[in-house]
Formats: sequence, structure tokens, C-alpha cells
Amino acid sequence: MFRWIVVSLFLYQIANSQNFQWENYVPFDTRFYPVVRLKIIIHVLQKSDGSNNFQNTEEHKEAILKIFYHAHSLYSNLKPLKIGNTNYIPDSRIRLDFNKEEIYFHQNDRYNDLSCIGKQGTCGMLMQEIYKELITKNSQQNPNALHVFLGEGEEGKGEACGIGCKRWCYIAGAYKQYVKAQNFWDSGALLAHEIGHNLGLYHTVFKKTPTNDYCDDTPTWPENPDCWNGDSCSNNMMDYNANKDGLSPCQLGRIHFHISSKGHGDIKDAILKDWCIFNADSTVLIQKFEKITLNGEYRLQSNLVLYPNSELTLNGTLHLPQNASIYLYPKSKLIVNGTITNFCGDQWQGIFPIKKKKQKLEEQVILKGKLENCLQK
Repeated sequence: MFRWIVVSLFLYQIANSQNFQWENYVPFDTRFYPVVRLKIIIHVLQKSDGSNNFQNTEEHKEAILKIFYHAHSLYSNLKPLKIGNTNYIPDSRIRLDFNKEEIYFHQNDRYNDLSCIGKQGTCGMLMQEIYKELITKNSQQNPNALHVFLGEGEEGKGEACGIGCKRWCYIAGAYKQYVKAQNFWDSGALLAHEIGHNLGLYHTVFKKTPTNDYCDDTPTWPENPDCWNGDSCSNNMMDYNANKDGLSPCQLGRIHFHISSKGHGDIKDAILKDWCIFNADSTVLIQKFEKITLNGEYRLQSNLVLYPNSELTLNGTLHLPQNASIYLYPKSKLIVNGTITNFCGDQWQGIFPIKKKKQKLEEQVILKGKLENCLQK
């Protein structure tokens, strides 16, 4: 469950929620959306005597990881939506990056009790304090990560620090669910939901009350019958339901906008910068006679190759890593209305023809935009 903590932040983000075209950021073509990793660090909030939550044992740390693996799998293996948009995108291209060595255990009676979140309540103020004391004041903690806290309280409750906010989210009752029935999937689905807020998403529908999540392809009341489980019930990750395993194109567009360089909030700072490192296995190939237009922001990890008679029109921004190049086969065409650059302070190599026939490079490249951070003169 999500609540705004600062009214001014709420008003600012509402005002800016529609100031982008989400259609330009939907990962329909995965060639231009290499998977991105969201850095996550895990914190277990015990009582002062170390009780009332997971313990620092191999068994319990494995149980904790199962929760996070389930949330991870929901983002990488999306299911078709039962209600709302029927355009199915099976992979969000988001991966959760976490490990056993970064599970931290804290003892504090007050911090362990997250029962402050109830039907009308919020733990926002307490979580701000927890984040300040355990993260901000601790130089050993990574500020450029999403810190996920596991506390106790009413099962199935959670909260995030804000829309597009990287600092924290938490879920309550995961330990109780594990003890009662070895249940990690409900907590994992709740975790995926809360991380959805951090990544830029609002609720789709709330207790039969119309809500604006700034996506026209998500279910609303009365289309959504507000039921928990079944063929007629929603399975949208940002709704209240048993599965939470689907996302609409608009929701995915919002996520990829928020993690772009132009994104609102600071969640983009918790994304690992894999695109700075050249990966030869990630070469993007545009096949013969393909015509592609790119309007958003794209961070490739290798070379870009245009085969004969293909055409790429770039209206947005394309990042190429150091040592990467664009190769043009004869009769291919590159139209640059936007920008080709490097976001990492490095230089990419340039645009090169693969000459099998006499053809000048200037006949293949129409440059109305900009080439930045490029070695090629």
C-alpha cells in the first residue's frame, strides 16, 4: 500500500506524471531494450532480542531469497492480462539484482513493528527514520540502491517511499507467512507490487474507487470486479489480487521512462550501469528491408548493424558504449533526427560503411541531429 509522505512531492509528481509520451518507452522490440538490473539490498528488522523475524541462518536467508526470486520472476515472466489491454509483453526487461551477502539484520523493537500500516495508516514517517538511521548514517551502505526492509505486522501490507523513488520499500508479515506455510509467493508478489511504485507506477484500482494511474490500458471500476482470484479477476501487478503477474504496455512505458536519463525521481540511480561496458554478444541487427523508427531513449551494449535495404530513423536518443560502432551495409540508411551519444563519459567509435559496392557514407547517413562523444571526426 502506498501513501504520499510529503504533500509538495505529491503535487509535483502529479503535475509531471503526464509530461512524457509513454508510448516511446514500451519494450516491444527487445533488441533495443537490453535487460537492466535494479540494485537491491535487503534488511531484516528484528526485535531487540533478535526475535520476531527471520534469523541470520542459512535456512532463513535461503527463505528470504525465495521471496526476492519470486518477485524477480514476475518481472521477467509476465503473464497476459485478464482485464484491460490485450497487447501482451512477456518480459518487462527489469531484473532484480540481490545476493545473500547483502542481507543485513537489525535489532530494534520499534523498527520491527510495522503494524502502523493499516486500513488508513502509513509507516512512512517511521520508514524515513529507519532509512536515515540505518542507511544514510552508515557509510558502509550503498545510497544508490533500493533498500528493501522486512518487518512484522499485518500480513500482506507494504509501502514504498514514492513514485520513482529509490530509497526504500518494505513489506510486513513475510516471516509469519513463512513460518505458517512456507509461503514465499504472496510476499514475493507484494514485493513486486511495492517495487512497481518505486519504478514509477500507481495503483490501477483501489477498493472500487476510480483512480487515475495515468494509463488508459489498465482496468478500472466497474470493469475490474474487485475480486481476489479467478478468471474474471484482475492479475495486474499494481492491483489488489492473488497473482500480480501482469503489466500493461503503458505501465511498462512508464517504468522505462522513469529509469531513463529523463525520468522523474531518482530510481534511475539504482539501476546498474551495464550499458557502459561493451558486450560483443549484444550486437543489434536490423534485418534486410526492415524499417524502424525510434522515438525514446535506448542504451545499447554493443554494435549496431544495418543490413542491406534496411532503414533506421532515430528521433530520440541512442547510447552506444565505448568501442561500439554502427555498421551500414550497402543500400541501408540511417536517419538521425535525434542524438547518438555515450552516457558514461566515454567515446563510441563512429559510423562505418561495409563496402561491397561504390557508395558514399553521406548517401547512407542523413544527419539532422547530433553525434556526441564520438571518436570519428
